[in-house]
Amino acid sequence: MFNNKGQAALYAMMLFLVVIILAVSVFGPLLKQTTQDGRDSMNCQNNNLTIGERSVCIAIDLINPYYIFTILIIGFSLLALGIKQTI
Repeated sequence: MFNNKGQAALYAMMLFLVVIILAVSVFGPLLKQTTQDGRDSMNCQNNNLTIGERSVCIAIDLINPYYIFTILIIGFSLLALGIKQTI
């Protein structure tokens, strides 16, 4: 009568969304403040930076996308693992 595999997949997707929302809401402000502190301490607005200092400023700016992609990859892998176990 009920489609247990479909229900499990839907439950896994809802759980995935909850994990994504919680991770972004908990670590998002902390990550933003860390990035801003890093930019301020490195004086990234200065035009007379060396190549090494510029690369560190770029790495600090790339923390946010790496964080988001890492959360998405972990979530999708858990989602795929959950769906695979229910099939």
